Amino acid sequence: MHRFTLAAVALLAATAPAWAQFDPTVVPSQPAKPAPLPESAVQQAPLDAAQPGDQLPAQGVYQQGLDSLDPSSPGILTQANGGFPGTMWQGSDRRALVALMPRMPIGKGSPAMRSLAERLLLSEAQVPEGGSKNIYDVFQARVDRLVAAGYGAEIADLFGRVPDKIPGAALAHARVDALLLAGSADAACDEALNANQRSEEASWLETVAYCKLLKGDANGAGFTADMLRETGAGDPDFFALLGWLSQPAEARGDKPKLANSVPLTPLKLAMLKASGSEVAVATLEQASPIVLVAVANDKDLPSEVKLEAAERAARSGAIGARDLAAAYAGVTLNAPDLVDPVTAAAGQPGGRGGALLYQAAMQAPDAVTKLKILQAIWARAKADGSYLLAARVNAEATKSLLPAPAAPEPAAPPPEAAEPALEDAPLSLVPDAAVVEPPPAPEPVEIPQELVAAAPDIVRALLAAGEVEVARAWYAIIDDQASGGDANATVTQAQLWPLMVVADPESHFDEPLFDGWWRNQSSLGSADRSRRGTVLMAVLEGLGQSVPQAFWGGLYMGAEAADVRMPPLPVWRGLNAAAQAGRLGETVLLSLVILGDPGPGKANPAVLADVLKALSKVGLEHDARALALEALIDSGF
Repeated sequence: MHRFTLAAVALLAATAPAWAQFDPTVVPSQPAKPAPLPESAVQQAPLDAAQPGDQLPAQGVYQQGLDSLDPSSPGILTQANGGFPGTMWQGSDRRALVALMPRMPIGKGSPAMRSLAERLLLSEAQVPEGGSKNIYDVFQARVDRLVAAGYGAEIADLFGRVPDKIPGAALAHARVDALLLAGSADAACDEALNANQRSEEASWLETVAYCKLLKGDANGAGFTADMLRETGAGDPDFFALLGWLSQPAEARGDKPKLANSVPLTPLKLAMLKASGSEVAVATLEQASPIVLVAVANDKDLPSEVKLEAAERAARSGAIGARDLAAAYAGVTLNAPDLVDPVTAAAGQPGGRGGALLYQAAMQAPDAVTKLKILQAIWARAKADGSYLLAARVNAEATKSLLPAPAAPEPAAPPPEAAEPALEDAPLSLVPDAAVVEPPPAPEPVEIPQELVAAAPDIVRALLAAGEVEVARAWYAIIDDQASGGDANATVTQAQLWPLMVVADPESHFDEPLFDGWWRNQSSLGSADRSRRGTVLMAVLEGLGQSVPQAFWGGLYMGAEAADVRMPPLPVWRGLNAAAQAGRLGETVLLSLVILGDPGPGKANPAVLADVLKALSKVGLEHDARALALEALIDSGF
């Protein structure tokens, strides 16, 4: 056992909640609550931040306190509840927004990118005028990305903030799907029937047939279904569900089941629920993120189905770590599995195995047992590419590895003495208020040797989860040991220094620590060692740290041409120009497009450095640090 008396350990008491939304030091894993819509038809911005547990607001026309009412401008986030400012597009070209948004990734494996994309798409902001006769062009681009990202409830909310009669089948389809997934079948049908009258496109026939049935028009539903058959569209699943629902209750046979591999759509999910049919796990394999989120949040569906939907949705980036942790916590496990959870989980891939390890870590009787389970979680996540997600889901268990400092025993009060007569009282050289006993020193904190040895894994997981304060407390313990001459602690400190200097804005480039880290990379091949050094120094310079040229020169011998994706030159140059001009929205959009689906860990170091510089220049240094940290972790740091 190791005993430490460190003020850093007391940082635990001030640590922010793991899932704080839009905390300036933590990239959130959960969408912020929407700003509430007004009771009247029109409300001026800014809006007050919603409180936890607020319901989505009722639909209505929304107008911001901006120069004009552009239907592409409304949003559900403001600066008051974590969004970007309403001027974020000031000075940008509307045509560029429309061209770039479809290329913007949704941050599947990067919480930092997901956070930036979320705020960009959901924030209310005045959109530049001109460039298109379609005033819904930017709104359409935003909705398309939100659909791909799985934001069903937020899409329904956004549509409630623009005029009711929205042109274009694509937007109407998105609105109908969002309403169906939200359980608002009547509103969805009203929109679908109106859109079908305006366009008469065959794409509406399935929804129109089901909506006519809901409104009691069985003959109309059958006629529409016949029209659908004539077009050659539709599939057996839809016709089986419609036919079963069309029958009188006494004439219905066995409930229909989805029989083919056609993806589960919002309409078919609504029909399955209306029929009381089973939503099988197999139907989730091709489901889109927006459907997975709806299934995961549906209180009426079986827990196993909801768990698998939550697992798939989280891996696609559609829900955050907090929701996945809640899904894990709600699973009923077999008691024998908890005896040896690591072995039991090895035979249970997917959601149930993750739930078993999550609950076992939270219920572990001691820190050493908890550590072994967490190490199994981290190893499992590294193998399947979900390490950043797993670190966030299990952040509470990881934080609890460091014991809180013991409260010191209160000092015994001094014995009361008789108060001397005024004329006999000695003259005091110090004011009475300053004559106090020093506070008692904190009790030593005992850290098991197994935990000290695993400090690199623990700190890495804490930083991946955004828990910088707790990671700093662990790093202080390691630094204390290294200062005392512990050789192993010195090596550990060198291993962790790159992550700490990137994650912690209070850390700075340190030549001796860099030298120590560089020496520890000697076991790598020349090319790998040079690659790691290049990534680290590029990241540091991207965050404004000055790296001496001598360190860059030390990489010459191992530097090789790397096959790393480069962005189009106009986009790369546009990023630097947007940042220099302070165009925040455009800078974020270009940064996300440049990083792409592979994310920061696969970016060219020079390009990544420019992205970090650009984000920092427009005031998003915390987001830049989160991206930099993800890049290092993905690169094996």
